[in-house]
Amino acid sequence: MGSRKYGAILIIGNQSAANDIRYATGYSSYEHVCLLDLGTRGCLMSVPDMEVNRARRQCHGRKREIEVVAGSQVSLEGYPPRLSRAARLCLALLKVRRVRGVITIPAYFPVGIADELRSAGLDLSVAAEVYPQRAVKTAEEIAHIARVQKVAVTAMRQARRLLAKAECGRGGILKIGGRTLDSDWLRMEIEKVILENDCLPLEGTIVAAGEDAADPHEAGSGPIKSGEPVVIDIFPRCRRSGYWGDLTRTYVKGPCSPELLKMYADVVAAQRAVLNAVRPKVSFNHLQRIAGEVIRSRKMKVRPRLRHRGRFIHGIGHGVGLDIHEAPVPSMEKSMRLAAGNVITVEPGLYYGGVGGVRVEDTIVVTEQGWRPLCRLGRKLGVD
Repeated sequence: MGSRKYGAILIIGNQSAANDIRYATGYSSYEHVCLLDLGTRGCLMSVPDMEVNRARRQCHGRKREIEVVAGSQVSLEGYPPRLSRAARLCLALLKVRRVRGVITIPAYFPVGIADELRSAGLDLSVAAEVYPQRAVKTAEEIAHIARVQKVAVTAMRQARRLLAKAECGRGGILKIGGRTLDSDWLRMEIEKVILENDCLPLEGTIVAAGEDAADPHEAGSGPIKSGEPVVIDIFPRCRRSGYWGDLTRTYVKGPCSPELLKMYADVVAAQRAVLNAVRPKVSFNHLQRIAGEVIRSRKMKVRPRLRHRGRFIHGIGHGVGLDIHEAPVPSMEKSMRLAAGNVITVEPGLYYGGVGGVRVEDTIVVTEQGWRPLCRLGRKLGVD
């Protein structure tokens, strides 16, 4: 984290706090944790007694001093008994480090505890992001993400091999050795590769075929058929580092309809145009506009009977790190500009009921000159 200076930050552990705590200290748990971050003056963190040794091991070697104390050893005497234990613990840590003035808390800080602290006289300031510097990755963080992205590529290649191996059976249903190739089987094979590489698959790995592919977040189910699009979105997380990867490809086994071929060409053209524009100081919203303009200019036409689902109906991408979706992101409220060290996805998509969906996603790192991929994988639609 270097010598960056920022004011006192107070965090109470909960699910939302987990990755901020891990970023600040290296500690990978969050339950019953109270963290007081004083910037260059270091951190004071209270954890459950049984977690003290593990917390100290994980915090060891950080660039700042991080003092870990057992929760039972923090004296809560002298504070109003009407306050919860968590509120009294916060006050005790502030007193130990003699913190005065405005205390920054994250937007996910428990409202009830914040009210208690304000009633005790604390001046709290809520920040949407207590560690905005998380958006710019260090070389070490980029290496962690690149490793996970490589696992995603390995899993995607396995999925493509199985689709290529499949044969068309009765009714166009794909089969391997007489067994129907369905979304659940393909997803299981993908997640097996992820687990074998010391990563964890998030529940919801997407293998959406045919009509399912017209819904961007549909996980997919049922048999996969010849000639229909299969959107595969793989987002593993490294078990040790906690960093994510993110990768999407769309494949078709068998002949493609002209509409599907046109959709795919439009999505690839949009991704290339966006990648050509990626560089520091360019806003994420500008990239969103580029993708939309390319898709509109290519004038996709579909048969009138097909249900229209908004075509390109999601963001062009998002930041990736300790959270699968984190800053920078496109925003209606403000224009977030890219900076060297941002790790982002670029993932245009098109979705039509009656045809299906197409999405192509790569995770890249923004550089001073433009960008570079974290891992390469071809974009060929057909698997024959």
